[in-house]
Amino acid sequence: MNWFCQGLLAVVRTFLREVWELLIFLLSLGWLMKEQCGSLIFLHGFPLFI
Repeated sequence: MNWFCQGLLAVVRTFLREVWELLIFLLSLGWLMKEQCGSLIFLHGFPLFI
């Protein structure tokens, strides 16, 4: 595998990890808001069923 493919894989891996952490953060935030408000919270138009 050449350096270009290795660099591309590293970038994709980092990107996926960032997206995963952001998703977990948003889900946690939505769950906390649901617990506080006691109702279904909509984030960016998507209902969170947690």
